[in-house]
Amino acid sequence: DCSQDKRFASIRRSKTDANDARSIADVARLGGEVLSEVHLKSSEGFMMRSKLVARHNFIQQRKATEQLIRGFLGLHGKRIGVKISAPHLLRLHVTERLEAIHAESGEFYFPHVMPFVDMAEIQRVEVARLESEIEAFAAANPVCQRLMQVPGVGVLTAVSFLTAIEDPGRFRRSDHVGAYLGLTPKTYQSGTLSYQGKITKAGNWLTRFHLVAAANALMNATKTDCSLRRWALGRVVAIGRPKARVALARKLATVLYRIWRDDVPYSPHPDWGHNVTNAPYGIATTSASVGTPFNHVGHSGDPAPAVVGLDATFLAAATDKQREQWQRRRDQETVAAELWKDGLRPAEIAERLGISIMTTYRRVPTGWGRVDGPTVAPVVG
Repeated sequence: DCSQDKRFASIRRSKTDANDARSIADVARLGGEVLSEVHLKSSEGFMMRSKLVARHNFIQQRKATEQLIRGFLGLHGKRIGVKISAPHLLRLHVTERLEAIHAESGEFYFPHVMPFVDMAEIQRVEVARLESEIEAFAAANPVCQRLMQVPGVGVLTAVSFLTAIEDPGRFRRSDHVGAYLGLTPKTYQSGTLSYQGKITKAGNWLTRFHLVAAANALMNATKTDCSLRRWALGRVVAIGRPKARVALARKLATVLYRIWRDDVPYSPHPDWGHNVTNAPYGIATTSASVGTPFNHVGHSGDPAPAVVGLDATFLAAATDKQREQWQRRRDQETVAAELWKDGLRPAEIAERLGISIMTTYRRVPTGWGRVDGPTVAPVVG
């Protein structure tokens, strides 16, 4: 990549032909140690990406145009109080209000406003045309059809993810996809100081935007019961809704990648295998496992007892303190569930167990509706 080669050559104080030749030779010798690999997309991938970007830009321009029209009408005491769902409706509403302004004040604003209406109509027509082409591509692509089985993932998210990754063999691990799309937090470490900041926002911004939109739809718009949604709603209690939405988008990227790479169907309530730290939500695994009483991956809403499979190697490496903690949490989960069945409120259960009310919500193995607050699906552990 020429831009990376130029940055590498800029470390030399003087720009001469000899220094340029030396820099090129150093780059050729070091290779991947100083340059990052760039995946060259196919012509079809470029075409679909251009359509996605064009659609996004048309929508942004249409919103700005319609906002300009609404602002102009608002200056004269008129407003469009309805949602515009078709191109001809905007012209109808704007015409009615301009005629009302002309009747009240005698001012004739049609030549000034109607060109913006024409622009908004053209933008809506172009968006509809691009969306039909994108939908036709998704309907003919079996990978997109499989990705769209995940709740919250529609045509745009599936096509955007497919064209952003394009080759699933590029990644050695499934959790690298979230980092590739800029959905992992930044890390700052110096000496004993170490903390995580905001997400890196690396990679393709449009695919990241689509994944976050899909996560928002899964959390708020869809009513489909699945482990992904339960996990995200449980994280809302601990880290807040915005961060939980981004975390769910990162998990969605992992789930979509595994569905694509392993050629497996989506499972709303997967049967976890032994590798609980790397297995994404929504992927069914069949590995044999040993049950332990600590659900640290957040399957809080499953009707079955909150037991996660951990392999024997992990259990053998666990300390006595870890085993004691797991058993204590399991006992708290059992007692809290029984007290809830007896009709006790969460605050009463917390007082009975001697723990905080937030910890109480994380200890119950099945989701409940909060009596003294908003309805949440708590996360265990």
